[in-house]
Amino acid sequence: FGNEGVVMEFSILDIAQKAGVSKSTISRVINGGSVSPKTRKIVEDTMREMGYSPNYMARGLRGVHNTVVGILSLGSSMFSHPSISRRIAGILDTLGENDCDLLIVHDLLQHSPAPGYVPKYVRYLRDQRIQGLITLGWDDLPEVQQAANQFRNVVYGGERLQMNRGFRVYHGNYYYSCDLYHLLVMNGHRRILTTVGFEPQDEQFRRARMRAWESTCLQAGIPYDEDSFYRSPMERTLTEEYLSGLYRAFRKGKYTALFADEMSHATAILLYFREKGLRCPEDYSIVTIKRDDAEERFITSVFVSDYDYGVLITRLMLEVIRNEELEYRDVMMSYSMEMRKSVGRNAAHP
Repeated sequence: FGNEGVVMEFSILDIAQKAGVSKSTISRVINGGSVSPKTRKIVEDTMREMGYSPNYMARGLRGVHNTVVGILSLGSSMFSHPSISRRIAGILDTLGENDCDLLIVHDLLQHSPAPGYVPKYVRYLRDQRIQGLITLGWDDLPEVQQAANQFRNVVYGGERLQMNRGFRVYHGNYYYSCDLYHLLVMNGHRRILTTVGFEPQDEQFRRARMRAWESTCLQAGIPYDEDSFYRSPMERTLTEEYLSGLYRAFRKGKYTALFADEMSHATAILLYFREKGLRCPEDYSIVTIKRDDAEERFITSVFVSDYDYGVLITRLMLEVIRNEELEYRDVMMSYSMEMRKSVGRNAAHP
């Protein structure tokens, strides 16, 4: 066969000599260490030219791994939520485009672990089993805050934990909630009932929405009422019992508008209230959050893409891993208002 089919095996010394750099530089490129973009490109081009592929099994035996990004999981219910699933889709696609892997790091933080238990995310980051950690839920738990404070390579959402240090992608819940409340108030609504989740992973959203309503009330001179927040279930399909209780609370509180936590809930509420004889927008108004759902032509909403959130948080994570000099970055998710016919004037407050 001559030389056809012969596979040449090269060491990192061969790559270093060809690229004109040191062995340690080759090692840093392979292991995701800190090198200049120009040097990294030279090394990667040389490896491709020579057909070199790192022996990941041998590296694994030495405790060194390919670029692996972890997602912190504190419970299976987190992954049953549609918005989390869409974020993970964005994460997976972005990691795939960058030849990186994903590891779900499931911890016992909510289940009273034994004294002395070292959280799995601590061990994985410390031992470089993962090169970075993304948190997608329960970002306000002390344990999650500890992860972001203890390790550099952590990207989180929610409220900023430290000034001028750390990495965050913020969904903008406070700001888009203010926009929706302001729209309702400008149309004469003073009594607005808000449905919002009360699960642990919903806590930061609930607090942000309450702050948004309190701020709106202050600006408009409206009394702020914490009781105007009604517990919303995790399930996308609302039960008859839940809708019945919501309807009674709406009528008893003499509300004129409703802020639903997500589009599927708003649609179910709209249909149920119609069966009870309430017309929208003649008798009340409704607004909601639209994520990556199908087109809705009646309900006014703010559109926020969970998939894009997954893409952005992964891009930031990879930048943090590759640029060791980076110490601080805030990325704000964009959103847009979709004005539909579900918001009408409240005649009592023109």
